[in-house]
Amino acid sequence: MKLSIQFLVFLALSVSSQSHATDIITRGSAAEYIEEFTDIGKSAAKLAGIVPGFPVNEAQFLEVVKTTTIEFTENKLISPQGIEVDALNYPAKKLIRVNWNRWFRYRWTMDNRTQLAIHEYLGILKVDDSKYSWSQYLIKGGRLTSVTTCDYEIEGQPYYLNFNNYGATSALKSGGFDMTSGKGTSRAPQSSEPLAITSVNFRWSDIFKGKLEGIEKWGIGMSWQYKNRSLHARITLKQSTEEGNFDLEIFELNNFDANGVLIPRHFMTISCFATKVKE
Repeated sequence: MKLSIQFLVFLALSVSSQSHATDIITRGSAAEYIEEFTDIGKSAAKLAGIVPGFPVNEAQFLEVVKTTTIEFTENKLISPQGIEVDALNYPAKKLIRVNWNRWFRYRWTMDNRTQLAIHEYLGILKVDDSKYSWSQYLIKGGRLTSVTTCDYEIEGQPYYLNFNNYGATSALKSGGFDMTSGKGTSRAPQSSEPLAITSVNFRWSDIFKGKLEGIEKWGIGMSWQYKNRSLHARITLKQSTEEGNFDLEIFELNNFDANGVLIPRHFMTISCFATKVKE
């Protein structure tokens, strides 16, 4: 039953995203992005009636989608905590403001657009979606099962990586993790940016068919920016779901040989800690 629910989640959100995948090179218009944003909301409303334990039902979610104004803006959006964010929601005004460029930047990672839209609609509904817990619950069709944090320093400044793992292993897919990075620490972030998922070493068909042989070696590669450097790391399913400490190797992807072939260079090793979430 759980696998069938998550397959419906994957199908519904994929269809709503693919219908607007036209902004790969040039930024889309406000009208196009507003339509995409609301279409994601409509798909999410349907899922609210499928996924068990969600705090609002389909009718409540759909009503908010129909009555909320979406506005794309060139202006930077600053949260009450002083952090630049992708979007802000105003429940009293039934208004969601989205930064145009930050939405465009997520054209390669549709899961980030999906999560963002659901998160902002939940804000209008006054559902506490701190750390994207409920939006990810809806997307993944299940609850948060483990949290992995990595706090480290570069040139004396604090930075962090954060991985939230959702659902059973039989439902793992590219968006099975909510991955973020930023300045500060995992407990006191000063900024937050989604990590780009750049590689996986398992087949989607095996997941949907329930073929989980060698699952402990499955892993996801992710990349992020530090100043003008492209950094990359790979986290295995075992590392992210088994409680305890582990080391994560980080590589820099800005080095090429005379023939233009990328040569990853070891950048640093950081310490991470995975914690299982109790039911």
